[in-house]
Amino acid sequence: MEITRLTSPDASVLTDEQIETWLRIDAGQDSATLYMLVNSATEYVEGVTGLQIGLCTYRVELDGLDECYHIPLTPIQSVSKVEYRDRDGVLHEITGWHFARGYLHLSDYPAGFPIVTLAAGYENTDLIPIALTHAIAVLVSEGYNSREAVSDQTVKTVDRLCQRYKRIVW
Repeated sequence: MEITRLTSPDASVLTDEQIETWLRIDAGQDSATLYMLVNSATEYVEGVTGLQIGLCTYRVELDGLDECYHIPLTPIQSVSKVEYRDRDGVLHEITGWHFARGYLHLSDYPAGFPIVTLAAGYENTDLIPIALTHAIAVLVSEGYNSREAVSDQTVKTVDRLCQRYKRIVW
């Protein structure tokens, strides 16, 4: 399975005002650095929890030919298209499918591996669990204030904040 993010989130998890207040800095100060820190902290929390934080579009190329596939992105907001690539590399749309509870169900086997285009992440930043927003803010603060390395204590704090949302893989 190959997952490719096609678009970046429309909005940052933290507003400029929230970041500036959290870091106690003046408005507009070091905005490029803060943008980088928020995005990298968000990616870190996404990796730890398995949750897609910012709403993005993804392409998921599935392996094997089956009737049912688990899509490992959450929360999935919508599936816009299911296709397969034939032997000549031409994409063909699959129409006999439905999506429920993280699983894509196909009514017919396609002639190639399914390729799914979907939107995953929180539609509204107010829906993001506050502990995850806090974890991102902690990482941004550590990255901004130390610039060289993230301390073990910060990693432990972020780990505790993300604990409830961590994915468990068997």
